[in-house]
Amino acid sequence: MFPLLSIRAPAAPGTSGDGAAALVADFDGDPLTGTDPLEVTFTDASTTGSAITSWSWEKKLDAGAWVPFADTPSAQNPVESFTEGTWSVRLTVTTTTESTTKTEADYIVVDPAP
Repeated sequence: MFPLLSIRAPAAPGTSGDGAAALVADFDGDPLTGTDPLEVTFTDASTTGSAITSWSWEKKLDAGAWVPFADTPSAQNPVESFTEGTWSVRLTVTTTTESTTKTEADYIVVDPAP
């Protein structure tokens, strides 16, 4: 007698293996350049097969340390103020079962005030 063998097809691209869409962190910001102080509106464009339960927004000036957005670090679509310099931005999204992060290096460029 032969043992029972179960064969599972590989997950389709963009899915988590159970057929649900994989969690992908994504965002857009506008405007991306301007003068100090620059107010940027961020739009969450993350995709998933289940509900996102939290958003965590951070920024980093040049080679500095990551810091949470000042006023709304856990908002889905925050507005954040940036001072002079080149800023990287990252978003971490979480569902009840997974978490993922998108980082955009040198994403925001703020020139000195006139």
